[in-house]
Amino acid sequence: MLALKIIALGVLVLTVGVVIHELGSNRKANKTSGPDIFDINPTVGKPAIEAQGAMNVYFSDLGSQVEIRINAHGMPILYVDVNKDGAVDANGADLSYAGFPDGSTCIQRLRLNSEGKLDQSAACGNIANSATAHVRRSQDSWDVTWIIPKQELSPKGDNAHIAFQIFNENEQRGDYYPDAPFSKIYRLRFSPTGAVSPPIRASSPSPVPSTTPVGEQRAIDERLAEDKNPSVRFDPPVITTFQAEKDSIERGSTTVLRWSVTGATNVKIGPNLGILPAQGERTLSPTETTQYTLIAQGHAGQVTTRQLTLRVTSSPPSISSFLAEPASINKGSSTLLRWSVAGAATVRIEPGLGESQVQGERPVSPEQTTLYTLTAEGPGGRTSKQLTINVAVPPSPSINFDAEPSSLIQGQSTTLRWKVSGASRISIEPDIGTATTSGSRSVKPSHTTIYTLVAEGPGGSMTRELTVPVSAPGRTSGQIIWTGNVSGVQLVTIDKDHADVGELQGALPGLPCIIQPSNEKKVSVASTPGPRNNYERLVLRVTGNGPTKVVIKWSLQ
Repeated sequence: MLALKIIALGVLVLTVGVVIHELGSNRKANKTSGPDIFDINPTVGKPAIEAQGAMNVYFSDLGSQVEIRINAHGMPILYVDVNKDGAVDANGADLSYAGFPDGSTCIQRLRLNSEGKLDQSAACGNIANSATAHVRRSQDSWDVTWIIPKQELSPKGDNAHIAFQIFNENEQRGDYYPDAPFSKIYRLRFSPTGAVSPPIRASSPSPVPSTTPVGEQRAIDERLAEDKNPSVRFDPPVITTFQAEKDSIERGSTTVLRWSVTGATNVKIGPNLGILPAQGERTLSPTETTQYTLIAQGHAGQVTTRQLTLRVTSSPPSISSFLAEPASINKGSSTLLRWSVAGAATVRIEPGLGESQVQGERPVSPEQTTLYTLTAEGPGGRTSKQLTINVAVPPSPSINFDAEPSSLIQGQSTTLRWKVSGASRISIEPDIGTATTSGSRSVKPSHTTIYTLVAEGPGGSMTRELTVPVSAPGRTSGQIIWTGNVSGVQLVTIDKDHADVGELQGALPGLPCIIQPSNEKKVSVASTPGPRNNYERLVLRVTGNGPTKVVIKWSLQ
């Protein structure tokens, strides 16, 4: 079969290529008078065109479509001069139609290249079309029926310009009727009323012996008998059954169409089912409400039709399940969101998840109680469902943290004690590190030290500081003396045993102490020693003019 297609298409391309050169002169010769035209009207039960020993053509008008049936002793090819200018056009406006015994078809645009020759790259099916074909073959006899929209054959007007080629495989030769396209043409006249005209008898270049199949020959004999004996009449076809198992279905479901016809030579069901046996059934699943039409043609060309409407309905999507496992969690924990939807085209889950599959699961960890909404949309509408995930927020950790004794003389120890609730992690710095939620530890700081306890838990984190003052042994009081030049008001910063300006005698004890200036009229304290600076920093505000001496007394608390 593939070899036949390749040979036939090759010949189709080559023969059209030869014809195109001839068409140049034909077009010029017919520029004034146009091509020779043979008018063809629809016929009933008789050939519209007869080429003795080569082909018979039957032409029926179906309203918005035409039916062209070709009985031929060779593969028939139909050419259409779409714009009716009498020549194959360089812009690819004209068409050719060929069918193969396996039911496949080849519909081409006839194009010329820049050299005026046929474009060899033309491919089957490279145009948008709605033509359908039914092909039968028995030995050298072909029976091809084309159903073609009128708009495709002739965008404007009430007729179409066509020609035929019958390709003989054995002789590898193609003969044209009425002539090579398109110096002579058959003009099919569209007639919704089904007017009948006498057949056109075309001369055949090479008589071909009859090999008509037995069933087809019987139908021809019946028609001839009717011509010779006017008393012989054929009743129109009878459609005994044309119904659907269910005439209303949900989108995506199926139903079975059944039909039975008697007295018909040709049965077609549209849309899309094409030519069918006189009796049968077909499973259908249309996506929208569709009207099906059965057309039965009888021996004498009579046509009987019946219509059936199959309604397609769509229900809104169904949300089978939408839940969380578990539905209540503590802050920081997660839950598994699960859902299943039927009949939806799109599914969205908000907040956070966005567009999702129709079925799935996803872990989520909301920071607070959250309302999730699943929205499903489909051809039948929209459905939504909501789900609340409760999030419990534990309180912040609670801390008890002290030292006994609370202050030390250098060389002494103290015991740190702590108790924490609502925490999963505890650390104490310096020296201790990670600790349990309750406990104690003996420490011996060499100087005043700030201990920091950090507790972390589901409710957050909490920090608590504890200062353990450490004083030098022996002295509990003393003084420091500062001297320097002052002009107006001078700020003086003392760090333990030295000052940022002037001269300093003595040092701060580095322990909690009371500071007392000897002359409060000239000296005031701007910042006292504290735990942040280990009780070693003092800032004075000194008033004077010239060399000034300041005495500061301290005593441990």
